[in-house]
Amino acid sequence: MKKKLHLHIKNNRAGEAVFRTTPALYRAAARRHGAVAKQVR
Repeated sequence: MKKKLHLHIKNNRAGEAVFRTTPALYRAAARRHGAVAKQVR
């Protein structure tokens, strides 16, 4: 059994958009990278 990855996301609201995430952006990334998303707890 593979170990689950713990992903910590910290938004930088004062910074550039590249450093921000939303639930919708996370879902889109999970769809693009399904194999990795399955390992995230």
